[in-house]
Amino acid sequence: MKQAIIATIIGIASSANAAGAYISGKQLIEYLESDNTAKHMTAIGYITGIRDMGEDVFWCNVPHPTTIKEMANIVKAYAIRYPETKRGPGDFLVVQAYTEAFPQCPKK
Repeated sequence: MKQAIIATIIGIASSANAAGAYISGKQLIEYLESDNTAKHMTAIGYITGIRDMGEDVFWCNVPHPTTIKEMANIVKAYAIRYPETKRGPGDFLVVQAYTEAFPQCPKK
């Protein structure tokens, strides 16, 4: 079930990638840590969009308020623990990080 949820989220998130918005895990982390405002905000928008898409559908009981900085730290910490995820797509990295950090919603 967990892998089906992840596949669904990545499928939806990847639709943006088909339009030319691809970002790798490595690039995502570099952008999150960048002093360049445009790059940093691109990364913030990316991780926030994935969170918004999956919250209360795939991840439940996400603590509120959870700040954008906390969300970025979840993704960065996951990338440190699992550096191989930086070699793949950024959306996969974010989904994996959130899936580990937040409980999955119960089946309805």
